[in-house]
Amino acid sequence: MTEQPAVSMDFYTTILSIAGTQHEKNDGENLLPVLSKNKVLNRDKLFWHFPHYHGSGWKPGSAMRKGNWKLVVHYEDNRAELFNLAENPGETSDVSGKFPEKTRKLKNLLNERLMESNALFPQNNITYLPVQ
Repeated sequence: MTEQPAVSMDFYTTILSIAGTQHEKNDGENLLPVLSKNKVLNRDKLFWHFPHYHGSGWKPGSAMRKGNWKLVVHYEDNRAELFNLAENPGETSDVSGKFPEKTRKLKNLLNERLMESNALFPQNNITYLPVQ
């Protein structure tokens, strides 16, 4: 059992490692050392980018987690939400108004990641997140 956060991309990398299949490095991490040897993943941020509508009801947006903080950006209305996952793991209380500097810093980190990855964005929308 581990408290380390994982994302769906980690499953792909882990399954390929279990199968012994050679593969290119992707955004996921191999979870085998974490699950079998209690190792710690060497990452401090997680990113999600879905610039499209999704069958789950998700609308175009991006998100990132750094420590106990999670930033969610909605592209339809250019709205950002900030959650303190230690105090609110269900993400029901947006605290971006209480922590504008933290919101701004996480937006900047997210922008850097989006630029590094040449992320695509919805048509008729901004290219990167405005930092206010």
